[in-house]
Amino acid sequence: MRKRLFLLLVLLAVFSLNCMYSLHPFATDDCLDQTDDIVGHWQAIDGESDWMFKADDPGTTTLIYTEEGGPAQFSVRHYLLGQTRWIDLYPSKLNLPNGVQNGCFLPLHMLMRLEAKPDTLLIWAVDIEAVTGMITEDADVQFESVADRTVLTSNSEAIEGFLLRRGAEEAMFDDEPMVLARVKE
Repeated sequence: MRKRLFLLLVLLAVFSLNCMYSLHPFATDDCLDQTDDIVGHWQAIDGESDWMFKADDPGTTTLIYTEEGGPAQFSVRHYLLGQTRWIDLYPSKLNLPNGVQNGCFLPLHMLMRLEAKPDTLLIWAVDIEAVTGMITEDADVQFESVADRTVLTSNSEAIEGFLLRRGAEEAMFDDEPMVLARVKE
């Protein structure tokens, strides 16, 4: 039990450092993007997680994310801002043994960059230190530090504007994306 709790705390720390959180969606419905190319079953190439995207309303999917601690369910909004694709994950059913969803113990939106290829998804976490610096320089976007996390408190329009201005900058993202391969069924 202690080993499992320790692993859970480590996962929480890792995802907390690499995610940008918001009280509100990261963009407006006007920016919702198509999802046909990502609907389906994907697996991280390191074998650590499974991602199942199921089609919902236009521009949205349900994600069943499974890792060692069990499955977690997220509502996902898909945005295209400029030339950059984003996914906005919001926990829809809590499963506390799941490390990623533990990072969302407070019901917050979580942002990641997405690039879809025919049989590969590349997902970049946000470099929160770099983004916090960018936000500090941007008078339109407000944030608070909550439970060791940077949480954007601005409305969706303000965050969308920030992402349009700064979202293509490579400094915003971790160096290496998570690589997912499509599972042939």
